[in-house]
Amino acid sequence: MSRWTPELVEAVVLYLERPRDVKLVLASLPQSLLTLSLQCVAQLTAMAVVHWPEVYLDETAINARSLRLLAAARRLGPSIAVHVTAGDRFQALTRLLAGCITRVDIKSALILPAGLRLQAALGSCRALRHLSLFIPSKSDAVVWLKPLLQHLATTKTLTTLDLRFGRDSIQSYVFEHVAHWLCQPSASFLVCRGDVTAEEALWSALGASAVLTDLVLESPRLLTRPTTDYRLPDTLRTLTWKASNERSMGPVAAMLRSVSRLSSLTLSWGHLPPSPLVAVVRDLRHLVAVAFTGNRLGCNVFPPVLQAIANLQLLETLSLSDNQLTDSVVPYLLHILTTCTALRMLDVAQNAMSATGLARLLPLLATKPKLARVQLEDNRYVLRDLTHVASSLAHWPSASTLVLGFDSSHGADALLFLEKIQTTTPIRVEMRDSEWYVPRLLQRAYTRETTRLRNGNDQQPWTLRLVSYARKE
Repeated sequence: MSRWTPELVEAVVLYLERPRDVKLVLASLPQSLLTLSLQCVAQLTAMAVVHWPEVYLDETAINARSLRLLAAARRLGPSIAVHVTAGDRFQALTRLLAGCITRVDIKSALILPAGLRLQAALGSCRALRHLSLFIPSKSDAVVWLKPLLQHLATTKTLTTLDLRFGRDSIQSYVFEHVAHWLCQPSASFLVCRGDVTAEEALWSALGASAVLTDLVLESPRLLTRPTTDYRLPDTLRTLTWKASNERSMGPVAAMLRSVSRLSSLTLSWGHLPPSPLVAVVRDLRHLVAVAFTGNRLGCNVFPPVLQAIANLQLLETLSLSDNQLTDSVVPYLLHILTTCTALRMLDVAQNAMSATGLARLLPLLATKPKLARVQLEDNRYVLRDLTHVASSLAHWPSASTLVLGFDSSHGADALLFLEKIQTTTPIRVEMRDSEWYVPRLLQRAYTRETTRLRNGNDQQPWTLRLVSYARKE
């Protein structure tokens, strides 16, 4: 089957002449259509089909032609995001549209001349809201970082600062200026990635903030020598901590006790001991989203953690993917489904649950009308072992999505499973990584759905997404 690509969309849009026809095409496309070329976006704008959307530019795409197109659209107030690699072309863009640049990403280290150009260009971006910056490891970077950081510390528009560190000696200097930025009312989102070694300076900056709401930490070195002076802002609402280690979990649990209004917690790709983790979940009663993904916890650790999660009355999103979970956790998941009545998303993909465990889980999942998405793919089962519970999907919640996996070497199992679903609500079937039987299944699903609609059933369809994978042994 053909897939919509930006090139295909552009060809269709430029071929059509009536705005009404173009709108019909755009209505069926995902948000990724915003990656269309500037020419296509300009055409859509001229046809009054769309307002100028956010434009994503790689610096290599900035040339005389694209600058002319952007200049013509300046009156429409485009929101421009730029990926900077050298700084020279970006500087030309800022001379023309400095007031329209809202996001800048610098994913690699810049040498001194490029850094100076970047510093000068960013200084003129008066609408900048998001900056991703790779902090160079060479000490001469201070020449351009110093005026840039001084400018950022006083800007009133910057809401997000994403910093990536290598092994360098200027981190303390950087965090000193980050601390000043964190005092600005606009400062709401901070990301620190890479090898963060100046953690005293980092925690000092964080502890002084009275406005930060979102924090992402991705560094394995943090909290190697914690002190009682380290604390998180009590304004924090979302915390994502990746690559945490066993020694850091105790201090993390202690710090989180002071962040009583935290609503979203992600701890992933680490080695987390159960006791501090249980304490964290028990103390944070207002959690709406919990993600413990990619951790080496295993089934002996998770039961007490899941028991604590079951007490989160406001929980809407629970992600436990890639944690080596087996059927032994199913009773705890059933308990969570019973007590967490606000739950809308459950992700237990990429684990080690068998068809026996999922056969116990599916019937209860089907009775939860608030569930919008359930992901069960890439576990240790094949669809033919679930055909006896396929009938339990007859009353699956409308407008929701169930994701199951099937063994790529047993594609016929997917057909058999679908035949067993005698659904009373409209169903939409989606396939991924499969070719030969997709048209037949989609036609069958479409026919079933239109039959229901003709009979007066105007419910929104629910989606069954089948994902092909190589079976785990």
